[in-house]
Amino acid sequence: ETVILPESGETSFGLFAQDEHGIAPSPNVVRVVDLENILEKEPNNTRETATVGPAPAALNGILQEPADYDYFRFPAKKGQVFDVRTYAREPLRSAVDTVINVYRATGGSRVGGNDDSGGPDSYFRFTAPADDDYILQIYDHLKAGGPEYVYRVEVSPPKPSLTLSLPEVQQYVPVNIPVARGNRMAVMVNAKRENLGGELALACEGMPQGMSLDVANMPANRTDVPVLISVAADAPLGGALADLQARPVDENLKHVVGHLRQRTMLVRGQNNRDVWGHNADRVALAVTEPLPFTIDIAQPKVPIVRRGSMGLKVVATRQEGFDGAIRLRMIYNPPGIGSSASISIPAGKTEASIPLTANAGAALDTWRIVVVGSTALGGGTVQTATQFANLTVADTYFDMVVGKTAAEQGQEVQLPVQITKKQDFEGNATAQLLGLPTGTTCEPVEFNKDATEIAFKITIAADARPGRFKGVLCRTVVTANGEPITHTLGPGELRIDKPLPPKPTDKPKPPPQAAPQPKPAAPPKPAAPKPLSRLEQLRQEKLKEAQGK
Repeated sequence: ETVILPESGETSFGLFAQDEHGIAPSPNVVRVVDLENILEKEPNNTRETATVGPAPAALNGILQEPADYDYFRFPAKKGQVFDVRTYAREPLRSAVDTVINVYRATGGSRVGGNDDSGGPDSYFRFTAPADDDYILQIYDHLKAGGPEYVYRVEVSPPKPSLTLSLPEVQQYVPVNIPVARGNRMAVMVNAKRENLGGELALACEGMPQGMSLDVANMPANRTDVPVLISVAADAPLGGALADLQARPVDENLKHVVGHLRQRTMLVRGQNNRDVWGHNADRVALAVTEPLPFTIDIAQPKVPIVRRGSMGLKVVATRQEGFDGAIRLRMIYNPPGIGSSASISIPAGKTEASIPLTANAGAALDTWRIVVVGSTALGGGTVQTATQFANLTVADTYFDMVVGKTAAEQGQEVQLPVQITKKQDFEGNATAQLLGLPTGTTCEPVEFNKDATEIAFKITIAADARPGRFKGVLCRTVVTANGEPITHTLGPGELRIDKPLPPKPTDKPKPPPQAAPQPKPAAPPKPAAPKPLSRLEQLRQEKLKEAQGK
């Protein structure tokens, strides 16, 4: 069999060995690239005996025996940039686990190297620090070798490249795209750029008859974009493997074409390691039987603002006899936008609202959004998509500084809010406090575009829980085109105190009484007897004796 190789570009394809006994189950990979081939010349296992060649070039050889080192020598100018990439395990199925290093020939300093770059094959980029010769060293990580230790090292200047993929919705399940007649389906397309910037234009060739693609250009600062695929109501049933492509909008880079490279793991090992799989370069598309419902986004008439929220209305049109629940999901959220993933249109109902929120750094732009709906039908799950709708993300209409206040249980208190207008609005806005504790009430307050301050009157019940509540927010609603524009700003603080206990009063004075009477004087104590003389003692004794007679 004669194989015609492409004249230019870079590609790989497989050739299957075949004879009268059959065909091989796997191909021999042929890589076509515009580089000069340099084959090693033995001996080249030292720097001094390195095989000499130019750069850029493809360096080829075999690590013939254990502990074998191969060396190649090539010149480079100061500032030249080279990608050094090994092809061994993939796609050659070689036994070698390469390690590569590059050294300056003058002085021997190492300028770069690599063992594994996301796999056993090696890759790194280096910039030549000076005009000199450079020496590339290659060996096996375990110092093994043998006839099957074949390698190819491509030393080439960086080239722009572009690869597309379809992000998985369910892990390890490849993305195929069935689209019902008269309906739509949406997926995300991811682009991996290498040495390439700028805006990308996407297209798809070879789609089934009656199928069309709606996709905007992918901006330079984005790596993914939503794609909407529609099918006419009279399209014939069938499928195709279509070529999904991307090209830079820049005319100077139109020669760079990105195609799909979708990896499907067919055999997974421990920890879901990719043991054996398949790389697809086409996307599987199919036109299927009609579904009993369609869904549409009610186009928002107002923007969602930073630190704000919105309900995205989705409406279902049901055919008679179908009343199942339809689960809804945004297939992607613009930067800074969050959406609920647990919303369904209930059985028998025709609409639901997906809550959207915008953080303080949400990207200010108009974004194309799309919602996918799924339901159980015929023993499986079927899906369809809405049309594209525009979601505008805008800055806040005003800034607010919610103040701090404090009061006791059973009292009323004012909470001030300072307003700084950023853009005009019609009519009055309504403001309401959120995050107040149980036992407190507060009525909404209205204000117009000229207001610079408002105040909320908070009534605190006698049994309200005391404490400091720092998460008080102010939710404001501005109405435009009949729809709300909701801001949630703050926070402020409310402190609730217990009433202080009553202060102690002075003790009452006793009633007036009669003046106390002076106590009678105690009789005087008798004076101590004087001591008697001896003569007096004898006289008294004589007296007592006489009285005794």
